[in-house]
Amino acid sequence: MTPQQEASRRRRIVYHAARNRLPDEMVSAAVKLCDREFQALPVFSVQKFISRLTEAVGPPPKPGELFTAMNRLRVVADLDAIGPDPVGGAAPATTAPPAPEPAPRFRPAAPASGSGRIDSWAAAFTALMNGVLGELRHLGPDLPDAARAGVALRVQKADLGPQGYAELNAWADGQVAAFTDRLSTKDMHAGLHELYLWVCEELGPVECDRVFGAVLREVSALPGAAQFPPRSLM
Repeated sequence: MTPQQEASRRRRIVYHAARNRLPDEMVSAAVKLCDREFQALPVFSVQKFISRLTEAVGPPPKPGELFTAMNRLRVVADLDAIGPDPVGGAAPATTAPPAPEPAPRFRPAAPASGSGRIDSWAAAFTALMNGVLGELRHLGPDLPDAARAGVALRVQKADLGPQGYAELNAWADGQVAAFTDRLSTKDMHAGLHELYLWVCEELGPVECDRVFGAVLREVSALPGAAQFPPRSLM
């Protein structure tokens, strides 16, 4: 998607989620705020947008309903399916190149051993953390990077050991895709907790529980998971 089409996508999400939920003047202010402050950002955070809208023009009448509506539109790939761009002259959706095939909802080849088996707690933890990223990618292409950035900020305040800080920060920066058995289970609990809180704040508790439930079922079905049950790390 080109920068112009991404800008159009963000405007459409804001406008069509807000148009029947906010007063007309607040809808107009929301679209202008989107263009002014949220087009240059690499990740479009619904939570941050609503917080900034509240600061700029006052609290929306039903912020929870607006949050849900924006997240529902956020996962729609076809621009025309979201609705017309409220700002004229935007690049039409029909000019976009063919979209790549969507990423699978879960990609289970993430255990630390690289064998596709859960043969350690580190392998179970790796599969859970990367599985959540895979599920988020299905919801929006910018969500995995946003989740990594969110975890990187959160772990700075978490009670982790030195190895926990090192490995979770390296994972959040995209430097590693697998954790080692030097990571304590206490740090694994903390890492999953911080990722869970980020997803809950970004997507809401219902969608967060769905994401983690789907990943937990998939990881629990991997060979060897009975010896290192992923649910024990939650």
